[in-house]
Amino acid sequence: MTSRKASTHPEGDRGTAANLSGPPSVELAREDVVMRIPNEMIIDGKQDIHTCIVVDPELTQDRYVFGRQVIAGNPKVLHHVVSYILEPGQNADGSDRSKEQLTAALRNEKGVGVGGSYECFGGPTLMGLGVELLHAWAPGGTPTTAPANSGQRLDKDALVIMDVHYHPTGHGPERDLDTRLALMFTDSKPSYVSRTVLIGNFQGKYDSTVGELDPRRFTELVTAMVGGKVVDAIGWSLKLFDKVSAHEPVFVTDEERC
Repeated sequence: MTSRKASTHPEGDRGTAANLSGPPSVELAREDVVMRIPNEMIIDGKQDIHTCIVVDPELTQDRYVFGRQVIAGNPKVLHHVVSYILEPGQNADGSDRSKEQLTAALRNEKGVGVGGSYECFGGPTLMGLGVELLHAWAPGGTPTTAPANSGQRLDKDALVIMDVHYHPTGHGPERDLDTRLALMFTDSKPSYVSRTVLIGNFQGKYDSTVGELDPRRFTELVTAMVGGKVVDAIGWSLKLFDKVSAHEPVFVTDEERC
């Protein structure tokens, strides 16, 4: 094999080889809140595990998420994590739900509260409660950070659902004790709304709902990852930015919705 490789694919000139940079950092610049899976997970057998775990960011005031990252407790079996904000919403009388009331509503629908989990596939599968995508991660994923002066609102009474997919190795049981979701917040209230969108995971065009979320109707700034690029949708313009070039635009399409 070695001689055949040498004859058909000779080694190039090492003097002209490109300089390769090291792997990108997988750590957030700052971790303001860290939410860990509350109980040990045992992954064994032949069946994948899809579980939604309810965690509490324990905020005392509304914050705006700027950066997100998942740290794998056991990378051998952690396939991916998709996290959602479980919005407090409103009670039947129109009053704002407290965290205690939100937890009670969740218990009523799924039978679990903070620290609990339930089987799920393809999302939190909640019918009577509002959820918004917070973050999506797969092994090797680098931190997702929003463009400057933007953030995703996280209500002080909101909860977070970590939709976790485990894949067994087939070589005996594995344990996960420490998979966690880390968030970095803006220092002050930003001018723009930013959210993560999984391009390709929905049918048709992406329709902005920022007018429904904020009465001031901020221009929406949607951040997503597509093929290693950061995609920002500003209003109805689509801009593709390269992460390694400090968000210098390399492609612009106007008059199209993201």
